[in-house]
Amino acid sequence: MQSTPSAVALTFKYDDIKPEGEPFSADFPLDVAREALEGYVGESGYWVEEPIRASGTLYRTSSGEVIMDARLKGRVRFLCVSCGASRHLPIETREDFVIVPEGHAAARVEEDLTLEGDVELDPDVYTFTPPDLNVTAILRESLILEAPLHPRCDAVGEVCVRYAGLSDEAPGFAPGGVDPRFAPFLAMRDALAQKASPPPARSKGAGGDES
Repeated sequence: MQSTPSAVALTFKYDDIKPEGEPFSADFPLDVAREALEGYVGESGYWVEEPIRASGTLYRTSSGEVIMDARLKGRVRFLCVSCGASRHLPIETREDFVIVPEGHAAARVEEDLTLEGDVELDPDVYTFTPPDLNVTAILRESLILEAPLHPRCDAVGEVCVRYAGLSDEAPGFAPGGVDPRFAPFLAMRDALAQKASPPPARSKGAGGDES
């Protein structure tokens, strides 16, 4: 599949999309990816430092809908919101989308249901204005949904730097695998629980004397 510039490859002529499929492959626009993700969670957000690849196939149905089987693949850098470590989040999505031109019957049904206010519509139904179909905005939404709002090390299978080395066997851990920073609070909790407990009942001997 030949690669073409993203600005061109992610825009299609509606009339040229065929039932057998129209494949595409291009770098997702870097400026759009950065606008979508950088600053997403403040200063601990995401940094798009390398291209994210967009690929897939568009199909046009006999009733005029466009079905898009789309993939995004790449990675973005982030700072863990817990420890500040720099990590890379893999981006690898595959989704199907239904896209219809304005004025299509499906678009009119969507408008009617929206007015009712009590029906949740399929979020993967989109509209566009012919003759051109640009799928950048749709893939931008998919990219945002792939990125956690509070990215942490465990999102990529890593241990936070602030907790590195703390385990049941680590010398910095209190008995039972308790983080030593919480040990004083746990001891206070146990002491309060002991004070609140009723004293044990005394047992009486055979002669009626308490033992």
